[in-house]
Amino acid sequence: MESEDSPVVFSKGAGRISKNFYKVNKRLEVKKVEEKDVLAHKKKESLNLTLARSVNLGYYLIAPLLLGLFFGYWLDQLFHTKPFFLLTLFFLGIVGCFYNLLKMVRESSG
Repeated sequence: MESEDSPVVFSKGAGRISKNFYKVNKRLEVKKVEEKDVLAHKKKESLNLTLARSVNLGYYLIAPLLLGLFFGYWLDQLFHTKPFFLLTLFFLGIVGCFYNLLKMVRESSG
């Protein structure tokens, strides 16, 4: 029984450069794979990575805002300073969102 996620290995020909792709199944048998199958597998991996980055972007933007609101409200209740901590930590959460957004843009661009 073969695994779909078996690794694809690039191999050079003896003395000349050639594109030979192989996959290894669960029995450790090596079988040759067509180049179009390798490209389809890479495209699927790229799509999964894009989806994962999109989900992480949502967490990176929402988490600082919610944490700022929660802790600001809690500190205002604790010290009886109604809007001070809530507004301060909310604006710090906004700064954190922009920081995370810029950090992700830098990582994805290079």
